[in-house]
Amino acid sequence: MSSSSVGFVLGRLITLLQNEASSLLRVPDEIREMKLLLESMSSFLVDADRVGAGSQIQKVSVKNVRELAYEVEDVIDEFTYHENKRQQWRRASKLQDINKRMTSITERAHQFGVQKLEERATASHYDPNWKKRHSESSLFFKDDDLVGIKKAQHELLGWLLAEEPRRTVISVVGMGGSGKTTLVANTFNKQSVKRHFEFCTWITVSQQYSIEDLFRSIVKDIYNQTTGEVSMQVETMTYRWLVETLVQFLQSRRYLVVLDDVWSTHFWQEFNIALPEGMRGSRVVVTTRREDVVPCQSGFVSHIHRIQPLRMNDAWELFCKKAFPNGLGGCPSHLDESLARNLVEKCEGLPLAISALGGLMSSKKSITEWKRVHDNMAWELSNNPSLEIMKTISMLSYHDLPFQLKQCFLYCTLFPEDYEIA
Repeated sequence: MSSSSVGFVLGRLITLLQNEASSLLRVPDEIREMKLLLESMSSFLVDADRVGAGSQIQKVSVKNVRELAYEVEDVIDEFTYHENKRQQWRRASKLQDINKRMTSITERAHQFGVQKLEERATASHYDPNWKKRHSESSLFFKDDDLVGIKKAQHELLGWLLAEEPRRTVISVVGMGGSGKTTLVANTFNKQSVKRHFEFCTWITVSQQYSIEDLFRSIVKDIYNQTTGEVSMQVETMTYRWLVETLVQFLQSRRYLVVLDDVWSTHFWQEFNIALPEGMRGSRVVVTTRREDVVPCQSGFVSHIHRIQPLRMNDAWELFCKKAFPNGLGGCPSHLDESLARNLVEKCEGLPLAISALGGLMSSKKSITEWKRVHDNMAWELSNNPSLEIMKTISMLSYHDLPFQLKQCFLYCTLFPEDYEIA
């Protein structure tokens, strides 16, 4: 949701008022009114950004605000020009007209947007379970499909199976698409791990979560692994009942709990209450993009594994597995291998990007098709359904930025690729 234009114009208005502070009579009442309306518009965009994309009415409101902001900017430029020249400017009618339009848009935005944003976010077509499905699908990847994880997995297994009796928290940190979940899922499925722990459970957390629902998922796993069926009463358990059930079951066992895709800095404080410490060698594995959510406090041993991009050889191997699934293990002779390797380099070692791009290229049979994708990568990212999952997962990090930092990030997109910003 683009609000940088409104924020920029609002900043210019404030600067204008500050510059004219010594002679406020020269600042038209219409511009003061414009400032108040822009502040209201800006607050609407902040609220809209907070809950994400909504209905068509909301999108139209945001579009109207953005376009009107450009017009207001032109008026400010014109006013500043005439003030600097100490020239008279017949501005009243133009300013009054814009303010009327701003008032109308603001009223409609708040009527159809802000007051019902939460309702629309709930009623939208967004599927909150898509990330959970994507995460847990990693549990079913075959070993042959994975590349470049042996060294990292060896380190994880060392921490998981060590004789350390204190509860240990292992954090796997890396950017979106770097293979955190895939690495942990493959390790979680190892028979040596299953045999070592008396109870293992996998929980996908994500950006929006209910702590009661997460506890309830673990309780369901307990029933499934002990009795083979889930009790009907689980759905009606209160928060206190859930915590008591978990503590009572886990405190006498060596457990492994995987918490995948953690975003909130407050999550560990909320979740840790249900995990008894003990001296049985229990382990908790956390995957996250944000190092500031890594649990660090007294009472347990802590390890951090930072995911590194794939080396070029591993990246090329993974790409070939996806792009050339016929088992050749390399680029066919009728295609340009240097062009293919250049595509892989654009992925910068991110396994998700390499896999998505390789899957897309597997349907391209001619050198002409390969060149078209290579030369129009930006268009492909925006329009090709085969790359949608990569774009969606990458956008999660953007949406997690504070509102003001999104504007800074968008500003950086003005610079060309590989441009050094001094």
